[in-house]
Amino acid sequence: MRPRIVDPETSYLVSDNGECEKMAEDINECINKVNEHCGNSTKQKKISVLDKSRCKKKLKTGEVDNIIWTSESIAHLIQLVKNNDIIWNYCIPMKERSKFKISIAWDFIVEDLKDTFPDISSFFNPIVVQSKWKSLVDYFWRKVASRPKTTGSAAAAPESWPYFENMTFL
Repeated sequence: MRPRIVDPETSYLVSDNGECEKMAEDINECINKVNEHCGNSTKQKKISVLDKSRCKKKLKTGEVDNIIWTSESIAHLIQLVKNNDIIWNYCIPMKERSKFKISIAWDFIVEDLKDTFPDISSFFNPIVVQSKWKSLVDYFWRKVASRPKTTGSAAAAPESWPYFENMTFL
């Protein structure tokens, strides 16, 4: 869904269905984000005012995912988790993998993502990042399970999911 409408009184970026995708700091930021997102089409660049009573302030998970999870941010997340083996390496004894230490590792990852991607840093928090990591891990293991077991000339082509090789450390 493409954002297209801006309510100048509340500075909300609003999608076609009338739901807010992001709260902007000022109206110019909203307009710039809409114009960046919509590209060069003058038809799509049209910005109009929406009655603020139609605007819902709650972010939807899918909308947040589309904003922050680019191929670069996903690859960076995978690398950060790989470097923090306390999160994924179950061979580490439990006393060294306490919930507190794992929480600190996630906080470090969130801060690194915020520093690396400052334009979308307001969307990063431990819950969003951990949720994305869980979905990546689940998808990776589904891909592993669905791979054919044959070898040699009968083997299937390498996996086409772009993050498969990055996640083989699991």
